[in-house]
Amino acid sequence: MVVEKAININATRQTFLVGVDRSKATLSIRSSNVTVDTLETRRGLYGVEVCSGKTGVVLVKVDARRADDVGILVGDYATDISIVDSIAIGNFGDGIAIAASSSASILNCIARPNAGRGVFLNQVANFEVAGNRADDNGGAGIEIFGESGVVQDNSCEGNVFGPGIFVVGDHNQLIDNVASDNVSIGILLADSQDSIVRGNTACENGFSNLIVNGVSNSMVVDNELCRSFLGAIVEHAENNLIESNRIEFARRIVSRSFSS
Repeated sequence: MVVEKAININATRQTFLVGVDRSKATLSIRSSNVTVDTLETRRGLYGVEVCSGKTGVVLVKVDARRADDVGILVGDYATDISIVDSIAIGNFGDGIAIAASSSASILNCIARPNAGRGVFLNQVANFEVAGNRADDNGGAGIEIFGESGVVQDNSCEGNVFGPGIFVVGDHNQLIDNVASDNVSIGILLADSQDSIVRGNTACENGFSNLIVNGVSNSMVVDNELCRSFLGAIVEHAENNLIESNRIEFARRIVSRSFSS
């Protein structure tokens, strides 16, 4: 199905689409100012694709499963994108992915278990990723390369290759998330300035609950880090406020090239 004009798709009953052509998206949105409310997709290259350069697209209660690649994909240079109360399950790539865009929000979604990452934002500015469950994915639960964003109240557990939450970029806030029982790392913040990591819980991750690498002028406070091989790793970091973090039942804390 292709949408080529501004439209509201608001079904009174759930609309069900099956991708017949596995080389194309099951639903391709090629216009700006489109709202899709209550839709299920199965198979196709992508479940739902928002094409490059679109603005004002809202996806609500979209259920995208078993796509050959990404469940819900937003192309480059999109703006004002909202994905709300949606599901991306059992896709062979990432669950939800947004590329090189701005003003994007992913709220109260479920992304589990996908072969790739649960939620992936690449070069996205002014984003909000909040209230999501990104569990049991093959890659990271939530992976973000972007700036001026908020990652809050997410649950990321049981992810395999990659941290529960992995954020790279400046002016980001990681607040009140749960990242536990991941195979390697709970939370990883890297190459960042003027960021905040506060009130998170990261426990029983395979290698380390928290890694802060290449971070400056930031705050890491009031986090609970328990039961891991390494409680926290802080390296190549300077001029940070790191205090009031609770670290229990970890073998050790590693700090390298560090000043606070």
